[in-house]
Amino acid sequence: MADVFFKLRPDLGKVDREGVLRRIESLPGVSHAAPVKPEARSPALLAYCFARIDDGSDAESLATILQEMPEVQSADTPARRGLPNI
Repeated sequence: MADVFFKLRPDLGKVDREGVLRRIESLPGVSHAAPVKPEARSPALLAYCFARIDDGSDAESLATILQEMPEVQSADTPARRGLPNI
């Protein structure tokens, strides 16, 4: 599993934000989408979200799809970690 982090436009209301997250969860390979800080009260903090993808799904492709959504301000894949194969 991997996560793709994205930022929604902070001017989205709660209903719009929840609708966007449901649409993202319905994308192939996405198992969950939610705010990073769901207990936050600030719209700016609630704008920071993640989408968890299944093993074998392409994080870069999902980030590209998210970047094309008008409600998404930015989307990034996490840096790869671990030791290089020698």
